[in-house]
Parts: sequence; structure tokens; C-alpha cells
Amino acid sequence: MFYLPHLFLPVLVVLAILIAGTPPEMSISGLEQAFDHFVQSYLMLSLPHWIWAAVSAYFDTSKNSAVGGFIGLHLLLVVIALLIFMQPAPESANGWFIYYFGAPVVIILGALAGMYFSAWEKSK
Repeated sequence: MFYLPHLFLPVLVVLAILIAGTPPEMSISGLEQAFDHFVQSYLMLSLPHWIWAAVSAYFDTSKNSAVGGFIGLHLLLVVIALLIFMQPAPESANGWFIYYFGAPVVIILGALAGMYFSAWEKSK
């Protein structure tokens, strides 16, 4: 059950992207298109989160390791989103490739940090 708050953070980033973009037209078709873009953007940005949730549940990792991996993903997502929002150039959107290629690295680093934190907490 502790996965749900971690799967919610990409929703906040998608909402920030939608607010920063052009507003949808105020009609039923405009709202449908905005909702379609919202769903596609959420699925695109939350894919590493869902994969890590599935892998950590399948291999029954400790809670601290799973949360550490999620925290690493959250930090990467926020840093990449801020970098893209600060750069007005269209080619700054290529930063999302860094998000996908860097996601496995930060998951591993976060899971290791969570594992060491758990060991440190038990040794107290």
C-alpha cells in the first residue's frame, strides 16, 4: 500500500506541464483532448515508477530499499522537470531521454541507500 503515494508524484509533474502549456479550449472536445494528453503524459512519466513497483513487489524487496528506489526516481523526475521548465528552447525536451536512461541508475543507487539506511537503523 505504500506504493500509492509514490505513484502519485508523476501526476503533479503532469499537472505542472499542463498548467505551463496552452490552456485547452472550453468545449467537450477540448476537454477530451486535454484528458487524453493528461493520461498519455502520466503513463509516459510514471513508467519507471510502475516498473520499479512491479520489480520490487515481485522480488519482495525490503520496504526501505523500495522506498529508496522511489525517492531516487522522484529526485530525478523533479530535477529533469525543473531543467526542462527553465529552458525555453524546444530541444530541451530531449531531457526526458535522460530521465529514461538515468532511471535504472537512480533506482539502484536509491535502493542501495535504502538498504544501507535499514542496516544502519538496525545497528543503532
